[in-house]
Amino acid sequence: MRPSIQQAIQVLNFEVPLPNLPSKMPVATYFAPPKSLSMMSRDTSGSQGGQTESSGYGYNTNSSQFSASSSTTNSHPKISLG
Repeated sequence: MRPSIQQAIQVLNFEVPLPNLPSKMPVATYFAPPKSLSMMSRDTSGSQGGQTESSGYGYNTNSSQFSASSSTTNSHPKISLG
């Protein structure tokens, strides 16, 4: 059974410890990345470097790595329900 939103927020805010998980968990299924990366980019200039970027996300075709750029700090953001 899934935790409530309130319980999840309490864990994310480090107000309560992580729950005990069952010893057997379902196995995640992953899909292969798309063969054509053109749908992942809004750049129509014909980038030659193997790097396409859109909205802060990039997929490097030379190393098959996906990355997201964002500004981060060492402190945890506080989450609230409103």
